[in-house]
Amino acid sequence: MIPAEKDLIITGNWHQILTLQLGDIKTSQSLNKARSYSKYFNQYYKINGDIIDRLGFTINGKIFLFGHVAFTQKMIQGYVLQFRRQYNVICHQNLPYLQLLDILFLFKKITPNHIIHSLAQYCCLIEKLSIEEKKTLVKLCRKYPVFDRLVLSYTLALLNEMNLSEKLSKTVNPAFRVKFYNNWNGYLYQDGLLF
Repeated sequence: MIPAEKDLIITGNWHQILTLQLGDIKTSQSLNKARSYSKYFNQYYKINGDIIDRLGFTINGKIFLFGHVAFTQKMIQGYVLQFRRQYNVICHQNLPYLQLLDILFLFKKITPNHIIHSLAQYCCLIEKLSIEEKKTLVKLCRKYPVFDRLVLSYTLALLNEMNLSEKLSKTVNPAFRVKFYNNWNGYLYQDGLLF
């Protein structure tokens, strides 16, 4: 994968990122609120909007920021600002992989009717990666929550990457894994893809 452009990762505080996203934060109340939480100096990046659109997710009025320091949800200038913690190293080489993985938590929020379309589109994105890139994706995914790991594992199984899928699914409690696969196989049963 091509490393991310330099301006996608901002070293600083999240108030600087928000200013780049929304322009100058004008209301004094919002500005004071933003400054009070912006003492933490770290690296942040924004979720990839193109991937969200392709998968058919809607995040109207929300901005997702990923970084090593996460806060509770904030409301600033009509936008809901949601932080998600990133445990991997944030660098330009990792960013394209991280943005592919960051999308996974949104699968929790969609209805069963949309899972088929979104998963098919996600499979198309993953399928284009080389085997080395898929291995990097699996390695980085180990630091993500259980649900995200299972979605990627399921995707890899659909693409017949059974070794990588099994490697990732073994990092999850077997009872939770069985429950997840039973639920998702109700939506997308493909014979021979169960573990």
